[in-house]
Amino acid sequence: MGRWAARSFSLTRKVFIQLRRPEPARIIHRQREPGGHRVDGDVAIDSRAFLLDMMKTSFHLYTFGYEGLDLESFIARLHRAGVRTVVDVRELPLSRKRGFSKTSFSAALAESGIAYLHAPTLGCPKTVRDQYKRDGSWARYTSGFMRHVASQEAAVAELAKLAKATPTCLVCFEADFNYCHRTFVARAAHAAGAPSVIHLDARTACSDSGLRAAA
Repeated sequence: MGRWAARSFSLTRKVFIQLRRPEPARIIHRQREPGGHRVDGDVAIDSRAFLLDMMKTSFHLYTFGYEGLDLESFIARLHRAGVRTVVDVRELPLSRKRGFSKTSFSAALAESGIAYLHAPTLGCPKTVRDQYKRDGSWARYTSGFMRHVASQEAAVAELAKLAKATPTCLVCFEADFNYCHRTFVARAAHAAGAPSVIHLDARTACSDSGLRAAA
């Protein structure tokens, strides 16, 4: 099991433990508050109202690319969708756009009440990216990435568990989910038991199941 899979396993397990404890619900970041519980040193989820929300709400696994958006607009869109956990599926979480490199991005999400996890094993390998830069073949890119994601069963399984425990969004750069590896990650997680997949953009939400049925 890779480092990210092991970390996410710990987070997912403790989320369910917290759901059985009778405290008011809120997500707490980087600190202990009265009635709060630390999880992995930076995220805690208290339970009673959160459990009620889970019972009333049908979760989705979201995907969202930040291309063309500033940080404030991006986070506001996550909130409108009800996202509580971001999983960053960039292999290298660096960006020339202000606020989207790992350290500043995770801090901004924490301040807004959204948990952050980086899943480098679910990023697109450099060899696949470099091949795409050379030949521009999306079919070859897809084939190469699908071979990679098929080798990441543990990470995909833990992502599926996480997505069932908390409203989760996979984040990468590209605005168009049709041309981003996050779509393949989301579909793999759904096949492993994650909720249905919804693709977000600045204004709309698109169901992946309808797209796949029409393909």
